[in-house]
Order: sequence, then structure tokens, then C-alpha cells
Amino acid sequence: MRLKNVLKNLDRVEEFFIGMTLLFVTLLLFINVLTRYCFGYSVTWAEELTRYLIIWLTFVGGSVCVRKGKHVGIDILLTICPIVMRKVIQFIIAIIGFLFSILLTVYGWKITHNVMLSGQLSTAMMIPMYFVYLSIPIGGFLMCIRYFQIALVYLKEIMGKERGKQQC
Repeated sequence: MRLKNVLKNLDRVEEFFIGMTLLFVTLLLFINVLTRYCFGYSVTWAEELTRYLIIWLTFVGGSVCVRKGKHVGIDILLTICPIVMRKVIQFIIAIIGFLFSILLTVYGWKITHNVMLSGQLSTAMMIPMYFVYLSIPIGGFLMCIRYFQIALVYLKEIMGKERGKQQC
């Protein structure tokens, strides 16, 4: 029960972050366009910040897509296999997604760590670039949680069906 509350809170945090970031990016782009065309002045750092926030949206949004089942997938295998095998295949797909997310997290952290050590700064805002690269391991870790969550659901369904067959 406590894990469900943690996951619900994570849902809220992810969706709040995505909503607020999208709103901020939209307002920032609107203001930049307005100042450029009305006053002939462009906010120099707005384009760079927008780009970096969209990168963050992509990686955090990947977790939300996994949770909602909207992530990229090819479902032809599911449509041609018997109904009994679908949950098993979905479980295997979730495990593969989980393993990929682990790799994304590990290698994303390695890249972020290298950028951190290099001391690289962004061009316009002069912020440390590892803030941008940090979106990779964080997004990967969030996707790990979601794929693991999905795998557990399918495993419970598979085990429930197996118990049902044994009792008959």
C-alpha cells in the first residue's frame, strides 16, 4: 500500500514537471517572438533554455509514456499470437525495456560524470552542461521504475492464470 502511494506521488511529480515546463517553454517562446517582432530585441538565452528544457521534457516524458503504455512499440507480435501468450510476451517486452532503461541510466550517468569533470558551460547562459546531461540518467531511472512496475503487473497476471489452471 505504501509503494502505491509513492508511485502515485511520482506520477504527480512527473506530470506537474511536464505541465509546468511546457507552460514555461511556451511562454518563453511567446515572449521571445513578441520582443523580436515588436521591439527588435531577442532574448539571447531563450532559445538555449528552450532547447534544454525540451530535452528534459523528452526524458521525463519517456517515463510517463511507459506508465501510460504510449511508448513506441511494435504490436504485430501481440496481434498474431494466441491470447494466452500475450501477457507473457508483454512481460518479456517490459523486461527488455527495463534492461534498456538500466543501460540508459548507467551510460547516461557516465556521460554526465564526464561532462561534470570537463567543466563545460553552455554558450549563452553559462550554466554547467551537466545539468542538461543529467536528464539522461534521471529519465532512464524513472523509466526503470515504470518498466519494473509494468513487469510486476504482467507477472501477477501470468501467475494468477497459472494458479487458475492448476486448480481446475
